[in-house]
Amino acid sequence: MAETKLLEIKNLKKYFPIRQGFFRRTVGNVRAVDDVSFFINAGETLGLVGESGCGKTTASRCILRAFPPSSPTASANANDFSRPVRIAQSAHDLV
Repeated sequence: MAETKLLEIKNLKKYFPIRQGFFRRTVGNVRAVDDVSFFINAGETLGLVGESGCGKTTASRCILRAFPPSSPTASANANDFSRPVRIAQSAHDLV
């Protein structure tokens, strides 16, 4: 039986700018998530595990589109995740 991919993430990246000075110029980036790839087949469960501060929540928020990823390459059932969507206003909107 062929496995059906429900979610596929390829090379997910999220960088936050470092700003300094009066004009708040960008002088660098913090790499919160850098080159994360995985897929979930139908009937599977994925656990995102890591040390404190390693980017688990940032990766999850990029997948849910609460944060815009720096390089969006995600798809779910042939739907492109690079399109902007309405951001959830509360935790109840995410369920």
